[in-house]
Amino acid sequence: MSVALPRIATSLDVMERELAHGREFLVTDLPTLADLPTMTTLSLTGEGHDMMASIPRIAAWKARMEALPSVIEVRSMVAPHIGRPVEHARAWVTSHRPRY
Repeated sequence: MSVALPRIATSLDVMERELAHGREFLVTDLPTLADLPTMTTLSLTGEGHDMMASIPRIAAWKARMEALPSVIEVRSMVAPHIGRPVEHARAWVTSHRPRY
């Protein structure tokens, strides 16, 4: 992770500059496929949360993303499963474990 953090910081700087052009989302004033995976990535890591404090435009963009009805709906469906193993994933890990 320590190798990736400087690259992530550079990417966030680019994203922050792009949002400075007055758009509500990354590409246009409407959310696109560019926005969703970016939001998900920023939400998954503790480092992502920590970095958000120094990038106000991205933090505002993230808040707009989280307020979208579709995002709220998906998160409400996923929330009950957070922290619980997905059985097919557990089976895959077991069957693909290296033999030593």
